[in-house]
Amino acid sequence: MRVLANLACLIGLGIACLGGGCARNPYVLQGNLESMQQNYQQVASRLTQLQQSHQELDQENQRLVTLISQTEQREQLKQKELQLVREQLVQANDNVQQLREEKQLLATQVKDGKSPKYSQVIVSNSNLKDDLPPLPQPGVEATVVGDRVRVIIEADRLFKPYSAEFTPEGTNLLLAVSSALSRAYPEQLVEVQGHTDSQPLPRSSDFISNHHLSVIQAMKVYEQLVYRRVFTTQQLSVAAFGPNAPLASNAEEAGRQLNRRIQIMVLPNKIAR
Repeated sequence: MRVLANLACLIGLGIACLGGGCARNPYVLQGNLESMQQNYQQVASRLTQLQQSHQELDQENQRLVTLISQTEQREQLKQKELQLVREQLVQANDNVQQLREEKQLLATQVKDGKSPKYSQVIVSNSNLKDDLPPLPQPGVEATVVGDRVRVIIEADRLFKPYSAEFTPEGTNLLLAVSSALSRAYPEQLVEVQGHTDSQPLPRSSDFISNHHLSVIQAMKVYEQLVYRRVFTTQQLSVAAFGPNAPLASNAEEAGRQLNRRIQIMVLPNKIAR
């Protein structure tokens, strides 16, 4: 509005000069015209600057709107994942309580001289070792630890850095390894474990801690195994340890890479029938 007012004043001044005595003196008229042209150029330049400033402000506003939207989406994702963690903790507490009750029942049965009825069959260690399938995949290690089979898959082979998003190669690797285990141990209980290194997560991460990351990574593996029907939900359980169960020192990257892993534990118990 101020720019338009300035232009109107200049035009009015020009008309007044032409209608008055300015026209009688050509030198005065020439000077007034030059002054008007100079003022016009200044106003036009100012108008261009204002237009550029308006465009820059509009672009900055769009950038801020996009940033706010991304921040809100990230916050919603964190809230959903936190809710999932809370639900898993509740389920874990229920499982612990159930195990305590079963332990108490077994102790009572033994004390009363009754034969406890096991709903699960214990498989000997030698059977697990004999059935251990060959897993020649790079970044995968299978060993017998005590009464169970432990298969380690480097998390860097499965997921994008600091995330629970599978890479295309990671999905194929998980299916190849888990399918071999399913063929070797079709009725065994299986526990999926998530592990991380001790490095703080970057600020850009969608996870609030390494424990949070290990929970979601383990759940993603669980979901894939169920979705692909490699194992049943009756066979599978999930555990997450964050950085609390390292295989190597976290002082160097080589050790941290070993600690970032998914462990698939084949347990000595079969599915309850």
